[in-house]
Amino acid sequence: MKKKYELPYENIIKFNKNDKYPNLYDLELSNINKVKKFHSFECHVVLYPFCRKISADNFKFNPYEEYVKDISSNQKSAYNSIGSRMNGFFGIFLGVIIFLLFYFFNKTALFSVESVISILGAYFLGKDLWGDIEKFLIFITKKFPVKFVDNPYSYEILNSTTLSKYSFMAKRIRYNKETVLPEKMDLIEQSNSQTVRMKFGKNSLKEIIDDHAHILSIHIDSPMVQDFERYGYMLGIKLSFNKKFFIFLKNYELFQSIVRKKKGCIDMKNNWINNSVFFRKALSVFRIKLFLSNKIIENTSLIEVTGLKINKKKN
Repeated sequence: MKKKYELPYENIIKFNKNDKYPNLYDLELSNINKVKKFHSFECHVVLYPFCRKISADNFKFNPYEEYVKDISSNQKSAYNSIGSRMNGFFGIFLGVIIFLLFYFFNKTALFSVESVISILGAYFLGKDLWGDIEKFLIFITKKFPVKFVDNPYSYEILNSTTLSKYSFMAKRIRYNKETVLPEKMDLIEQSNSQTVRMKFGKNSLKEIIDDHAHILSIHIDSPMVQDFERYGYMLGIKLSFNKKFFIFLKNYELFQSIVRKKKGCIDMKNNWINNSVFFRKALSVFRIKLFLSNKIIENTSLIEVTGLKINKKKN
């Protein structure tokens, strides 16, 4: 395991109850100057309230929920949908195969109507087939150390404009600190939980001067705040520090959750361990991922909490 100062994960996520607005909970990213040394950094956040009166409709991850709503309603947004590029590549691949078959075995028909229709048909068939092939690869590799993984991000940020600089200045005034948007993100809303996935590259963080920045706010419906804190919740955090080596990425992944005011993690045998972090090392290229090793790091904290009581004692 890398020494702690090489992976700056200690209390890297700040979870704060807002002093002025009791239904707002802010998440901040710390240790930014050290995070900048990595090729990219990923942070996934999931919130699951335990009160059965609270559903995903009663809380929001802002600003990401607003961005996704804008995109789904064809409005202007800071993000664009990421189209699947692999289906186009696979279509081109099949089209090239048909072209080569005509070239080597039937040159005279290479530029005939039949060959053109065959090549175009192979291209569109490949695009349609790739979705099924992708699902099949994910399914058959899910129990192996080497996996074909799903793309965790559906949206990528648009290029910055001059006006975006004014927007970030306004956000700094609003939140009383710098804000940072990930280069890629996704928002998953289920019946009782929400998950936001964020990927920060060097371009995301290079203009951040401070060592910490606001990344999102959790808005709870005001009538639900008392039950939200009384019955508890699970706030799960996944971090990934990524180093690049040619086309490969070395991933250092860490997991920790707050469950009913206790910080800890789940090990490979699904046992809950207080005040610990699950650490996993992996190697990835494109969407193929090899899991190398894992371990439990005890007496460690990824999440620093203020404004809420957290039990730090072991059972």
